[in-house]
Amino acid sequence: MTAAKPAKRSKPSKRHAALLEGIIDDATVDCYGEDEQFSGWLCTLQDSITCPQECTANNAACKLLKIIDAMGGRGVHALVDIGGKRLVVPAETLELRDKRQNAYILAYKEWL
Repeated sequence: MTAAKPAKRSKPSKRHAALLEGIIDDATVDCYGEDEQFSGWLCTLQDSITCPQECTANNAACKLLKIIDAMGGRGVHALVDIGGKRLVVPAETLELRDKRQNAYILAYKEWL
């Protein structure tokens, strides 16, 4: 028996790539250095993503409660509720149901 090959990710369309690039530019405009860029991302994600909402984090169903700075400017995180337990997870592990809002997570992942 042979193991199944992992599914190949399709290349994003030029339009989708341009959307992500625009979000990246907006999040990091006028930011000098990585610390300021993370702050720019924190503000952008907090302003663009509705909380609370149902989502997945690391492929586990959960509720996104809040986008937070859990590392003092060195990364954007999310406070989620999974089965009644509150956990802090990296924002890039989120997948949101709303495609417009999820584009911000995808752009953040691309930037990382």
